[in-house]
Amino acid sequence: MAAGRPPGEARTERDDGGCAMTYPPQGPPGPVPEGPWNPQPPQQYRPAPPPRRRNGWKWALGGVALIGVIAVTAAVAISMRSDRGDTSAPRETYDLASPDDTGPVEIITEDPSCDAWVPVANTFAGIQKKGWTERDSSVPAARWTPEQRAQYEEVRKAALTAADQTVPLVRLTPHRVMRESYEQFIAYSRAYSDAIPNYKPEDERLARVMTSTSSVLVYVCDAINARSAAARAPVGGN
Repeated sequence: MAAGRPPGEARTERDDGGCAMTYPPQGPPGPVPEGPWNPQPPQQYRPAPPPRRRNGWKWALGGVALIGVIAVTAAVAISMRSDRGDTSAPRETYDLASPDDTGPVEIITEDPSCDAWVPVANTFAGIQKKGWTERDSSVPAARWTPEQRAQYEEVRKAALTAADQTVPLVRLTPHRVMRESYEQFIAYSRAYSDAIPNYKPEDERLARVMTSTSSVLVYVCDAINARSAAARAPVGGN
């Protein structure tokens, strides 16, 4: 190439035989192609942005649905518990006559539940007096005679009946002491009834609480009806 020739102009040269050869014009140097001899710098990796969360309303609806399921499940459980007859004493407070009885415990001089309780207690006591009160409580169910088994079965049915008849009195009494005593009678009557099919000597403790609580309620009502409670009340609280 002749010196001083512009880079964009064609050139002509002659070879050793005198033949002219023309070369195309040469332009400015372009980019060098990538290859193993000329590696390009690596590009920096940038992760794609996370997609926008557009399902927030779905989570909200899911939470509402879950709360609804829990509420329905609780309602069904309470309904089933009421239908099959729970073995514990009733705990509802919305219709109790005694929620305002929060002061010191005093002698009870009147109670509208006594008129209904005394016949329940007398009927139950009459069933117990048919030989059950003279039983040998140390004999387990596995060793009962047919007569003993029939005796326990009769008391078991009578205890359940008495407990069911006492449930309304829990709401009727205006005194929390009477209410809690009724609840204890209900709870232990049902617990003793449940224990009778597989009775063991230690289950006799359930019977003792059942009969003792019944006696306390009877004595309170007797003191009210005999007016002895009213006579003692003026000095009993001092």
